[in-house]
Amino acid sequence: MKKLVSILTAATMISGMAMTAFADEASFVKGDVDKDGIITGHDAAMVSMYADGILSIGLTEEQLSLADMNGDGTVDAADAALIAENQEYVLGDIDLVDMRRITDASHIIHMTFLKRIDPEIDFGEEEIRADIDCNGVLDIYDYMGVVTMYGETFVGLQCFEEGKYYFVMTPEREQLAMSGYKERNPEVETLKDCEKIMFRKAIIENMDMDGDGAVTCSDATAVLKTYAESAAGIYKAADDQKEDINGDGKVDIDDATLILKAYAMNAAGLF
Repeated sequence: MKKLVSILTAATMISGMAMTAFADEASFVKGDVDKDGIITGHDAAMVSMYADGILSIGLTEEQLSLADMNGDGTVDAADAALIAENQEYVLGDIDLVDMRRITDASHIIHMTFLKRIDPEIDFGEEEIRADIDCNGVLDIYDYMGVVTMYGETFVGLQCFEEGKYYFVMTPEREQLAMSGYKERNPEVETLKDCEKIMFRKAIIENMDMDGDGAVTCSDATAVLKTYAESAAGIYKAADDQKEDINGDGKVDIDDATLILKAYAMNAAGLF
């Protein structure tokens, strides 16, 4: 009897493991290579870059299976084209509103800024789609990529080379993207210089709670005050409240910590 029970238990465990594995594999449709739950231009870009041998992040076996649209056992440009045909949202449409907009670019730089302060922050599926150049890092190039694509699409230019589904920041595009910043800031030489300017601006816009034009410990104190009053039931903090620095729908110690980290990094000249 004990032997029979052991056999049945083992069979149940194996069956459960198989069902779990099947569920995991079936949870993403073909073409959803980045596994954000929907087929977008980001998936097409990843596969197109993989086919051209320039994708700087690795694809798992599961992702390669999702990328093999025609089922021929090879992930190539034909699969990228099929994904592009089936995409529901274009590359750069971070918030999935059926187009790429300047607001998508602004969202990218906001996430980039906060992740520079705390790399452990996870913005979920939006963070996946925000990595425009598919290198696993959010930075100024992703922001400028959306801005440039938006501008070129607006005037009727082609964002991608023929047969490609990824955006390339060429030297010409980079110089054009920096032109406005250079006019106001002659010291600007690279897009990274532009990023520093944007981060310094973001610190004030997002973290100056008392409106004195600087980010200090008093701003973190203001956030903690809001947190304490909300926790005490004095009032319910609004979802879009300014003190919700990380945008997670609540005001808490994490928001105050972000301000203190930004204050320290800014004082150290890291921004």
